[in-house]
Amino acid sequence: AGMQSGCLDNGIGSGVPHAIIPSGFDLDRFRNAPDPVDWEALLDVAPGSPKPLVILMMAALEPRKRHLRLMDTLPLLLAAHPETRIVFAGEGPLADEVRAKATALGIGHSIKLVGYRCDPERLIALSDISILSSGQEGLRRCILQSIVGGKPTVAFDLPGLDAVVSNGVNGLIVPMDDWDGFGQDLMTLAGDADLRNSMANSAAATDLSHWDWRQMGPLTNALYQQVLTDKGSNSQAVA
Repeated sequence: AGMQSGCLDNGIGSGVPHAIIPSGFDLDRFRNAPDPVDWEALLDVAPGSPKPLVILMMAALEPRKRHLRLMDTLPLLLAAHPETRIVFAGEGPLADEVRAKATALGIGHSIKLVGYRCDPERLIALSDISILSSGQEGLRRCILQSIVGGKPTVAFDLPGLDAVVSNGVNGLIVPMDDWDGFGQDLMTLAGDADLRNSMANSAAATDLSHWDWRQMGPLTNALYQQVLTDKGSNSQAVA
């Protein structure tokens, strides 16, 4: 509904209802995935140490994802929870700037840039909280994947986000550009294990079956068939 409203507001389409077919993916891949085999090295913890709290953001290291602005909210969180690891998964032109800013903020040990990974489901399994600081997006696949993986999400109020994230239930939706609110919500979730567990259970129970990739083809074919049928009916009516 949010994407449809955005299209209509910008003159794309008419008042006739849009057909919305979710961009499907393999849900089973993200359910009950194991941790990465190299998780201790990824988090830079000694072998045999307990896993620290892990906050994951899967996004290319580019300006529109706003890693650099996000990092301004992290020193307070890490001062309160110093063992926490912030994992940035992805590559991009801002990698060096992100590393330099982490060092300048005194949080370099806590920020882990793991680059491109072919096992996002394992990173989600390793995480406790999934975040996204983008200001402009469609409905990001990483949010859906995190929910399927049973992880609560903290994100700004992106178009269509409320279709899958119920604020306070399986994640936290922050008003756009409210960075203080984003930091506070993240702090609250990081400091409350019961709340995290409750939201994690709700995330895992969220029905995203309509995002299953196996439905995408049949739904697309059915839409084309309906368009052809309607076109044929209209042609006969004109004749």
